[in-house]
Amino acid sequence: MRENIRRNYKIALLISDSHLWGLWLYKALKKQNFSFDPLLSKEINENFFENYQALFVPGGWSKNKLDSLKPEQQAMIRDFVQSGGFYLGICGGASLAGEEGLKLVKIVRKKERVPSYSGPCLIKTQASQLFHGIKTPLFYLWFPPELETKDDQLKVLAFFSEATSNAYTSDLCLADHLSQLSHYEKLYGIPLSPERMIGKPLLFEGEVGEGKVLLSLIHFDTPNCKNSEIFWKNLAKYYSLPLKENPSTKIKTKKITLSPLQRELIGLFNNFYRESESLINFAFRNFLFHYRYPFFYQWKRGIRGLELLNIFFMLKEILKNFRQNGFSQPTLEKIASFSQQLTQAFPLIFKGLKGDLVSFLYNEKHLEEKEIALIFGKNKKSYGGLYREVINLLEETLVYLWRDN
Repeated sequence: MRENIRRNYKIALLISDSHLWGLWLYKALKKQNFSFDPLLSKEINENFFENYQALFVPGGWSKNKLDSLKPEQQAMIRDFVQSGGFYLGICGGASLAGEEGLKLVKIVRKKERVPSYSGPCLIKTQASQLFHGIKTPLFYLWFPPELETKDDQLKVLAFFSEATSNAYTSDLCLADHLSQLSHYEKLYGIPLSPERMIGKPLLFEGEVGEGKVLLSLIHFDTPNCKNSEIFWKNLAKYYSLPLKENPSTKIKTKKITLSPLQRELIGLFNNFYRESESLINFAFRNFLFHYRYPFFYQWKRGIRGLELLNIFFMLKEILKNFRQNGFSQPTLEKIASFSQQLTQAFPLIFKGLKGDLVSFLYNEKHLEEKEIALIFGKNKKSYGGLYREVINLLEETLVYLWRDN
C-alpha cells in the first residue's frame, strides 16, 4: 500500500465499456460542476495516483469492464482505494468492486434476481447526509444486478421499497401488466415481479483500508431526475469531492471555424448516425421500439435493443460535440487514425442489427450463427465481436472530444 499519496486533485471517470451509462454519468457530473477527467482503461497507470482523489465507474457489464483492465491496473485501483482514495460504482460499476471483480469488498452478485427492471421506484433510506433535502425518495434503476454481502464493513443506506406504475419489467409496463406477471414469468422464463425486490439493498457504503467505497444500484446519473441532482450536491459535500472553482456559465456565440479534417470527420460520423437513425425508425415503424424518455427508448424482448441504443445515442453525442466545438489537430488525428476501422466495421454492425430486427419480425433467421458470433460475440448474454470493438472506439472518440472541449 502506498502512503502519503496526494489526493487533492480531480475525479477520474472510467468510461471504458460503459457506453450509454458512461454518457449519462459524464453529463451528470458536468451538470453538477464536478472537477473530473474522463479516462479509458488503458490510461490507468502510475500517474493515476498523483492526479486523482476519486474513481467513478458507470454502469455496464462488469465482466467486460474487468477484462479491459490488466492485472497490474486492477492492483493499482485496489492500492489507490486502500491508500485513501474514494471509489463510486454505479450498477455494473458497483459489481466491479466485488469478489468477482476488483475484490475491493466482499460483495457478490446473486443469480436469482429480477433482471430486467427499469425506470422509477421508491426507495427506503437509512439516516444519511446523502439524502438530505429529499422528501420523496424516488429514483431510477436500469436493469440492476442484485448484490449481497456478509461484510460487516459495508453499511446499507437504501433499500428497494416500491415500484411505480410507469416502470417496466422486461418490455412490460407495470401499469398495464402488473396483474399478469405470473403469466409472463412462465412465458419469458425469468422472474419479473418487482415484489421480489422489496427490501433488497440498493446502496452500500464502506471503508477499504484508508479509503471509502459507495456502491449503488440506483442510477443517480439518470437524466432529468431532480432527486439525483440533490444527491450529487450532498455527495460532493459529504466526501469533500472537487468542484470547478469558476464554472463557465457563458453561452458560446462565436462562430467556430472548422478545419478540413474536422469537416471530413463530421461527414463520416454523420453517415454512421444516419444509418443508426434509419434502424431506429425501422424499429419504431414496426412496433419493435417505442418512446419512453428523450434519453431512452424501450424495445421488445428478444431483440438487441440496448446495442442499437448505445450506437445511436453515442453517435448523436459525437456529432453534437463535433458541430458545436473546434478541436485541436492532435485530437482530430487520433480519431482519424481509427476512422478506417470504423468505416469497415460499421456496415457489418448495421447488417447485424437490421438482421436481428428482421429475424424477430418474421420469426426466421436472417443471419448465420457464424455471422452473429463475428458481429456480436459468442456470449448471448453479453456482447463482444465487432460490436464491442466499434462501441469502444466510439467511447474513445468521445473521451478525446470531451477532454479537448
